[in-house]
Amino acid sequence: MLKDMDVEYKVNYVRVYQDKNDPTQKVGCSIPERPTRQYIKAHQDLYMQAGDVTPLKKVQRGGGACIPSAKKGNRSSVEPCGGKDRGTCTTSRRGRGRCECIGNWTGPNCLVPHGFDDIIWDPPSTWEELGFEYPTSFSIFLLLSLSVIVAGVFLSTVCKRRLDGWTPLPEAANKGDGLEYF
Repeated sequence: MLKDMDVEYKVNYVRVYQDKNDPTQKVGCSIPERPTRQYIKAHQDLYMQAGDVTPLKKVQRGGGACIPSAKKGNRSSVEPCGGKDRGTCTTSRRGRGRCECIGNWTGPNCLVPHGFDDIIWDPPSTWEELGFEYPTSFSIFLLLSLSVIVAGVFLSTVCKRRLDGWTPLPEAANKGDGLEYF
């Protein structure tokens, strides 16, 4: 049956168990032997769909569709929003249900425990990865304008000092042009 149909699967999450106390296992997603972060950065097009800005997105906390009637005693085999300890199904004004996660649960339907990788095996190695952005044309223009102003003030100060100590040549003072020289 499935051979004749176009089937598309959506993966909600993948859970990998690693033992922090086992020296043969390195806990984390991007370890020195398998630098996942660098691979994803080098092959971003493989992890993006049309319109995506970044290849990896933050995990959505709640907001998944749910059936509000399932929480009111409907004998459904699936509890909405991961169950009463994980999330609740709230009803909007239009009657649509949306999951709201409780406590340490996350994901659209509150099925994933919130966690993070506290061991950074692969620290950022370039300026862009550290968050430094190269200057834009406006900031370059602003820097050049400021430099011209500073250079102008410096040159005017130097010229003023030279002119304050200027004395006319004696020959020029005796030309009889009607000007008074000091």
